[in-house]
Amino acid sequence: MKKGYTGRSMTIYGTTIPFCRSIASSSFKLDCLTNEAKQRLKIIDWYLGNNRNASLASRRYGYHRNTISNWIKRYNKKGILGLNDLPKTPLSKPRKKVSPDIVFKIVEIRKQYPNFSKYKIKHILENVYSIKLSYSTIGRILKKKGLIDKKKSNKRRRASLRPKERYKKGLKIKEPGDLIQIDVKFVILIGGRQVYQFTAIDVLTKKRVLRIYASKSSRNGKKFIDECLNSFGFKIKAI
Repeated sequence: MKKGYTGRSMTIYGTTIPFCRSIASSSFKLDCLTNEAKQRLKIIDWYLGNNRNASLASRRYGYHRNTISNWIKRYNKKGILGLNDLPKTPLSKPRKKVSPDIVFKIVEIRKQYPNFSKYKIKHILENVYSIKLSYSTIGRILKKKGLIDKKKSNKRRRASLRPKERYKKGLKIKEPGDLIQIDVKFVILIGGRQVYQFTAIDVLTKKRVLRIYASKSSRNGKKFIDECLNSFGFKIKAI
């Protein structure tokens, strides 16, 4: 076996490195190594000849000791070829394509039930049509088809949070007025008149204050806060 590298502190490769017997029989040459791999081989050769001290090799060649340790692991596992750069291709498998019939069925369900989330659509697909898809796949299809309203989606996500997760961390509700929840709702009255319903509820006592305004302007919001301060009968500490 010819020497694999000519230089200072030379080591002959071919019998002690994994897979090198097959390499030697196929007339392998170091031409298969990149310049970076040859430099790594030189560092490992120096490391082997100096008491296998990774810290010392790190200081000598200017690489982090963890980097040199990783090269040594690759060298011990795959031999010289393990010092070449690893492939850049992703390890994850490509996504499976969803058939047009299933895509059509998802779009059909969404249009029939616009308020159904991807979780409900998944339930329908599995229990009615025996189609199994992940939530993320259904979500991607809905997004691609333009069937997701970001405003409604964000509102639904906030509403799905448990009450404790919406409260300020460390907030303790022990007395009336410790926390008041306020909401505004669009309402159409009999006769077609459109108004806004302002509602405030005390979390502890469930006491409620409700007022109707023509718009949801900041001015009407201030009026409603004043109504709450006068109507609840106790001090409001947090809203």
